[in-house]
Amino acid sequence: MKKILQLNFLIIIFWCIALSIFLVRFYEHPEIGLLLTPFLTLILIFDYHRKVGKNQAIYFIFFFCMLGDLMVFNSDFYYFTSGLIAYWGAAILMNFTLNRELTEPFSKAIKKPVFYLPFTIYGVYWVIIMVFIKPFLGTLFIPIFIYALTLSLTCAMSIGVYLHSKSKSTLYFAIGLLVLSLTASVMGINRFYLGSPTLYAFEILLYAPTLYYINKYFKSKDEDAL
Repeated sequence: MKKILQLNFLIIIFWCIALSIFLVRFYEHPEIGLLLTPFLTLILIFDYHRKVGKNQAIYFIFFFCMLGDLMVFNSDFYYFTSGLIAYWGAAILMNFTLNRELTEPFSKAIKKPVFYLPFTIYGVYWVIIMVFIKPFLGTLFIPIFIYALTLSLTCAMSIGVYLHSKSKSTLYFAIGLLVLSLTASVMGINRFYLGSPTLYAFEILLYAPTLYYINKYFKSKDEDAL
């Protein structure tokens, strides 16, 4: 039991912080949650570096995620747009990482049936979400349009790559991005339509698993290669 706790100590801290963020958001102390949020990515980066530390992509992905977490909290147009750009950078890096999983060029892989369904589903999903929230976006329509499209393509890519390779590591990535797409949708609908403080608190319960599974992808893939 002691050995298990030692091996998972950082992950236990990660989930404790996620729960703490949920509680301070639920009781409407968002400024405390803002201070705690960067620790989610920092702990996972340290956990990865301590155990594996081979792939540089995870550091940049989590760095951009952390910047986005800090900036989108501010309702100012420029801060919020900068946060979306940071998230967009993370999504682009995820896409590059997924491309490296393919054993052939993407232009050939995309023609296989395993890629048809996820790209079709996420294409329809993206259109529905954008049509629903478009009347509430105002000047933010273009940056959100670009980010949502990039994220949808990346999520579809993750599912296609998993169906293509059927590896444990790509399954983790697909789960993480599937939850991320749900997280982004909930955040968008809540911020621009519902405006619910309670739902804002529950957003972290989706976002934390996203970071956790992306971290598991990099650890699982690199540990298997050792």
